[in-house]
Amino acid sequence: MNRQLSAHNINNVKNYIYEIGQNNKRVDNLFHQLNRLGDVILIGGAIRDIALKNKYPRDIDLIINTKERLDEYLGEFNFEKNSLEGYKISIEKFTFDIWTTESNWAYKERIINCSVEEIPKGAFYDFDSVTINLSDGKFYVDYFNKAIASNLLDIMLEDHVVYRNPSPAINIIRAIKIRENWGLDFSKRLMSYMQNWLANSSNPADELRYAEKKHYKMESFNVDNDRIEKFLFFN
Repeated sequence: MNRQLSAHNINNVKNYIYEIGQNNKRVDNLFHQLNRLGDVILIGGAIRDIALKNKYPRDIDLIINTKERLDEYLGEFNFEKNSLEGYKISIEKFTFDIWTTESNWAYKERIINCSVEEIPKGAFYDFDSVTINLSDGKFYVDYFNKAIASNLLDIMLEDHVVYRNPSPAINIIRAIKIRENWGLDFSKRLMSYMQNWLANSSNPADELRYAEKKHYKMESFNVDNDRIEKFLFFN
């Protein structure tokens, strides 16, 4: 199986999102409302699942390129908000998690500019940097393809800002999941990041279990503190 992203399989992703709107008036209305505010950017695992695994997810992650608050535009959809200023909207079998560029932590920390082109650079890992601008059709896959070609998972952020990311335990459990599902090795920078986190965590196993439950809505991490370093680096 070709594991790199191309214009052809990205087009399949666009078609899938388009068909969701065509087949559901409320979804179509949601996208219409979001497009009024700014470019609608598709991010997250949905892109990889559709393009490379022929899976058709029900969870769709979006970033809207706007500084506006979305509350008044999304009132008819009975949304929920989370602590990170994201919006969750369920429409029949689909769930949309929606953020704005203004609420992106990398923008708030002035690590990236508030622009569509900068969004991939705000991802913690190169593997997670894939984006598709649904408003104009442009897509950004170079960092992901480089990770796949080298079989190496690496951190996107510069050294002087990497430790400002607010979710280190989630970042580490995410790396474990990527390695389990895609077989990517860890870069030297990533291993150094993990080692630093381990050195400063009083109970890393519990923190990783909590991070897994919070991020993936599940809990399967079952390594105790005595074995955790071996698990992270040599499992």
